[in-house]
Amino acid sequence: MRARLTIGGMVIAILLVGMIYAFILPIIYNPELSNQGNVITEYTLDGTQVPGVDYINLNITIKAGGLAVSFTGNSNMVYRLRFKQDENEAEPLVKYARVDNKLLVNVLTENSELEATFGNRYIYNGTLKVGLGVLSTVLSEHSSVDSFNFIVAYAGGLSLEILEDASFNHLSLKANAGGVRLRVNAPSLRRSGSISARVEVGGFFIERITVGNLGVRLAAFTDIGRIALNPAGFEVIKEAETACEIRTSNYLTAPLRLDINISVGLGGAVINHLIPGMPTFDT
Repeated sequence: MRARLTIGGMVIAILLVGMIYAFILPIIYNPELSNQGNVITEYTLDGTQVPGVDYINLNITIKAGGLAVSFTGNSNMVYRLRFKQDENEAEPLVKYARVDNKLLVNVLTENSELEATFGNRYIYNGTLKVGLGVLSTVLSEHSSVDSFNFIVAYAGGLSLEILEDASFNHLSLKANAGGVRLRVNAPSLRRSGSISARVEVGGFFIERITVGNLGVRLAAFTDIGRIALNPAGFEVIKEAETACEIRTSNYLTAPLRLDINISVGLGGAVINHLIPGMPTFDT
């Protein structure tokens, strides 16, 4: 009886993940949706306007819509915020205040698509939140992040891509209902870092893991569901239907390490796989 219940729970969880992903996918990749809105509002801030600042604390909230975060090699840029909205939407609220060498930036909008670009001179920290929609982030060699909390409060998708020579201390990803996608393509990082992710109902997808000489450990757990693991390139510490742990052979001796911990309530995790028909970061 226990085995039947376990199998039944796995089937339900996998079907649920598929349904949620099918719902989220059009939101993320539908070109018509991304072209909606004909009012563009842009806010920019550069270093000459806030001399002596070296630490930026962000508090960005979008109640419904999308948020795309990236970093650029412009050392004078503090931020560039480009909002795309319908004509009847209220203007975004963007405010900042300085406290010693820190800049506190608050952004709030009801319904909008926001492209947020940051420079490479400052250290960034804070919370980036979407109520319903998509939150996408690319950490490149221009990034310098202390800690970011990425949150999808109700339903939607989180997408995180980590590229070579990115710099971050800790990244936290949380989604209530939806999916989280992670790609690590970082033969090296500028510092050791960690990632923690939690999905209450939905799925977690790691498209590929390319790490070079970086020491990496990944642990995953699901309450009700299943983990599909491809351990290629890793040592397997633990592998079971609902939990796994893998690490690179150099993890214990590597000067720089990346620790990834993910958990799913009801759903599943696909780790180090390429799923046929699923869009990749390159498409």
